[in-house]
Amino acid sequence: MSTIVLNTVSKSEYDLIEVNLKTSGCGGRPYFSLTVDAYEKRRNGRLIDVGGGAWNVRQILEETAPTQAQVRLFRAFDALHLSSIEGEPMYAVENGFYYLQNPKEFRGDATLYNHFRCNKQQLERIKDSSSREDLKKILEELDMYTQWKQEADKALELLKNYSE
Repeated sequence: MSTIVLNTVSKSEYDLIEVNLKTSGCGGRPYFSLTVDAYEKRRNGRLIDVGGGAWNVRQILEETAPTQAQVRLFRAFDALHLSSIEGEPMYAVENGFYYLQNPKEFRGDATLYNHFRCNKQQLERIKDSSSREDLKKILEELDMYTQWKQEADKALELLKNYSE
């Protein structure tokens, strides 16, 4: 797995914005990651790191002028951010069940849609779960693991075929 850094044209006060697409992880467990490093140029010409972190694709598009190929990559990696290389969301069952049990603490269905990357019909079925074990069974019945794998494979194919 690899890391690709895309330098993009900044539309803001930053002189350079690097968008990092990563398909590697710690402990030998690869995962998808979309992060940004923002730089400002000092009077001496040196670039100074002034921040960044995990920006969503909306923020990246507001701050930069990416190519269409970059936009496709950013959107794919944004959806898969912190998912395993197989596309499974981080702690799919554990976090998912927590979100289900605490909808007011988050953004209700918006958080669930984002976490499970599912459609309305799938979400209604997921919301029927009464335990972690039940949620895992429902995810398997809905074939979510296959759906997530297909999304991951598509993102990896975009990355493999990317050229500036």
